[in-house]
Amino acid sequence: MCKERKFSKCGEIFNDIINQGHVPCESTFHLLIVAYLSSSIQGCLEEACSSYNRMIQLGGYLPKLSLHNSLFRALVSQPGASSKHYLKHAEFIFHNVVTSGLEIHKISMVVLFGYIAIRTP
Repeated sequence: MCKERKFSKCGEIFNDIINQGHVPCESTFHLLIVAYLSSSIQGCLEEACSSYNRMIQLGGYLPKLSLHNSLFRALVSQPGASSKHYLKHAEFIFHNVVTSGLEIHKISMVVLFGYIAIRTP
């Protein structure tokens, strides 16, 4: 369903699973986040961030480095006024990578610190 861009239906089913007291498996979270990130529809990046947070909070999962990187890149590439809002999400993801013991690529460090230097007054 997510591949067909039926995000609202995927989100409904996902929320139903959680509301029934079940925690989706890690791969379900991962696939939903990737589907949201692959869309240019307004609101999908917010949904990806929300799903990422729930993945950690509800499931206690440690997202794979590739998911951290994909979400991080999507956040730091946002233009304009929304960039400060997304910076908080990017910093949270970066913190999770650092504290989880995952190996951080030099390019991610350069992107984060370059982004912070450009965006902060």
